[in-house]
Amino acid sequence: MQEVAVSVIIPVYNSERYLKECLDSVFNQSFEHPYEVIASVNGSTDNSINILKEYSKSHPNLVIINDPINKGAAKARIDGINKARGKYVAFIDSDDLYHKDFLKVMYETIEVGYDIVGCNFYYLYDTKARKSILKANYELNSIKATRALLRDYTMRGYMWNKMYRKDLFTEQKVYYPKDPKTLFEDIVTLYNILANIHSFKAIKTSLYYYRKSQASVTSTVNIERFNHHLYAFCFIRYLCDQNENKAYLKSFRRTFWRTRLSLFFDAYLLRKQFHHGPFKHLRIYKKEIRALKDIKKPLPIEGEVYEQYIKDCLD
Repeated sequence: MQEVAVSVIIPVYNSERYLKECLDSVFNQSFEHPYEVIASVNGSTDNSINILKEYSKSHPNLVIINDPINKGAAKARIDGINKARGKYVAFIDSDDLYHKDFLKVMYETIEVGYDIVGCNFYYLYDTKARKSILKANYELNSIKATRALLRDYTMRGYMWNKMYRKDLFTEQKVYYPKDPKTLFEDIVTLYNILANIHSFKAIKTSLYYYRKSQASVTSTVNIERFNHHLYAFCFIRYLCDQNENKAYLKSFRRTFWRTRLSLFFDAYLLRKQFHHGPFKHLRIYKKEIRALKDIKKPLPIEGEVYEQYIKDCLD
C-alpha cells in the first residue's frame, strides 16, 4: 500500500452549499507527494454524502466516513484521525478553502522537524478576502505556544490553519467537549495538543480561506456562548493544574487579562437578552472568574457550574 504523506480531514455536516468548492481546493493542490482526503460526515441530512460519492469516482484518495448521528465537528475530526494513514494531518472546514500551495508549503515546513506548523489566513466574505493579523514568522516552545493561544492574537484558536504530526493525537488522550452544540471546542483540543509539543512554527504566508457569514454559529449571538467560553477556559485551567510544570499555570495567569476580555465581549453580546450590561453579567460569575485567576490553589470542580463540562471532556 502506498505511503501517505498527509491526511486532510474534513468534518461534514449539511455542507452541500460550499462542499464542492472546498473539495476542489483540496484536490487541486500543487503538492507532489501522496495524500488522502478523509470526509468525516456527521449526521448530514442534505445532499453532502451524494456529492462526496460523486467525487470519489474521480478521486480514489477520497475516504468517506458516514456517521448517521451528529456528534459535532470535534468528534468528526477524531474519527478522521483514527482512519488517517498520513504522517501528518491537516484539517479544513467544509465551507472553507485551501490556497493551492497549502499542503506544499506546510509540508515542506513541518518536515524540517517541527511538531506543528501554522499559517496566516484570509477571512472570506462572499467573494472578498481580507488577511488576518499575523505579520511575522516565529518559532515557539510549548509554554510560549499555549500562552500565544490564550492571548488569541498572533495565534488563533482554530484547528484548521495548521498541520500536525499525527502521533500528537494518537499517542495521548485528546480532549474535547462531547456535546455537538458546544462552541469553542477547538481551543480545548488545541491547548491540550500544544501542551505536549516541543516546537511550533508559524509562517506569515496566508494559505487558508476562512469563510465568514452572518449564518456562522460563531458569529451568531448565542445565550450559551458566554457559558461555553467560560467552561472552555475552566477546562484549560484544569489541564494547567494537572501539568507538573508550574510554568503553564503562570502562563495562564499572565494571559488572564485576555481571558477576561473574551468573557466581557461575550457578555456584551448578551446585553439585550438579559437586559443588563456586560459588567453586571461578569459579576454574576465573579466566583468562577476569581477561582480561574487564583493559581495558588487548584480550580474547584465538585458542585461547580462547569463540573459536568469538565467531566464530559475527560470522558
